Amino acid sequence: QQEQMTLLLKSAQKDFEKAIALDTTYTKSYINLACVFDLLQNPEAAIGKIKELPIEQQKGVDAQRILAIAYYHADNEKKAEELWTELEK
Repeated sequence: QQEQMTLLLKSAQKDFEKAIALDTTYTKSYINLACVFDLLQNPEAAIGKIKELPIEQQKGVDAQRILAIAYYHADNEKKAEELWTELEK
């Protein structure tokens, strides 16, 4: 079960990387790839992928959500809490 999920996530990773290569301005590809990285237990890569977005896109709700989750999984609960607090406003 775990192996199948990992294979599917790796496949999705390749697809989102290809989507980014085809259109570097499509924000959802970055966000989805960040989600994949987090699910693959690589929150640092997830954070890095969101940080590749222009600042305005980084401030979007979806980007902030995955960023908060990734910071939490990267053992930076303080940063995660700050982001969640901002999202609740």
